Amino acid sequence: MKGRSDGGGPDRTNEWRPSRESSLRRRNLMERVSVALEYLEPADAKEKLFMEVMERINSSRADLQTLYCHLCMPDEDVGEVSDGDWANNNDTARLLGAEDTDSPSASSSQATEGSEFMSNAVPEVQEISLSSRSSCRGLSSAS
Repeated sequence: MKGRSDGGGPDRTNEWRPSRESSLRRRNLMERVSVALEYLEPADAKEKLFMEVMERINSSRADLQTLYCHLCMPDEDVGEVSDGDWANNNDTARLLGAEDTDSPSASSSQATEGSEFMSNAVPEVQEISLSSRSSCRGLSSAS
């Protein structure tokens, strides 16, 4: 870290600090979509998850939202994905097979009156590398 030119210690003018306004906006957004971003110890996480599910069940709201939970990351690093990894997933295997053929379709706008538009386009593939987080490894051993 570079020091200030007046010798008064480290220069912290370029450090990012969340403003009160951005913190409030983030909190309001989290409350609106019912998302909580926090790290909990395994025992606390189970209790909090149970309480959240019970609260949703007992809620008087007619339009209950889906509760998405991801309790832990894998214990070991996730390596490269091969075609064999997708063998049990029929939809993905079909997409990979369609991508390999690369044959142009006759027409992607074959909609007739009263029918829905069906596209023959293959989804774009995005490569995302995944790795484990050491801070989450303890969650997988909790029972």
